[in-house]
Amino acid sequence: MSTLEQETDLVTHWDREGKPISLGDWSRLWNDPDYRIVAKTPHLDAVVQTQWEGINDGVQVATMYHTGIGWAGTWTTVWEGYYPCTEADAKKAHRQIVKLLREMCPKPPAGAEYARHARAIQRNIDQLLSEAEEDDGQPTPES
Repeated sequence: MSTLEQETDLVTHWDREGKPISLGDWSRLWNDPDYRIVAKTPHLDAVVQTQWEGINDGVQVATMYHTGIGWAGTWTTVWEGYYPCTEADAKKAHRQIVKLLREMCPKPPAGAEYARHARAIQRNIDQLLSEAEEDDGQPTPES
């Protein structure tokens, strides 16, 4: 069983290296933005942020890292279904998402265009994920 494979109904926590930690240690680390935030990149009036989560709630897939885009007062988690298990993979995913955002949104979207741009970015990320899984069975973003 790998570090992130745990029994269901068992809540577990890990540090950024994937080592098991107590709930108290997890809470202290999670509340430290210098530790929690792995990468943060502004683009126009948006920000792409990748952060450490380090939790398995016993219900869904364990989440070590995830990336989102904050834009126009809305936070959107991107690359649903891909939750990197290592910091290196999380940073690669972050760079790929920033690259897509810059290519697809070279200028700020106006009003309701935000939702359309967010959906387009998600579709492109989903396509990258599908291609990566077809290549080797593992969802690994390109650098």
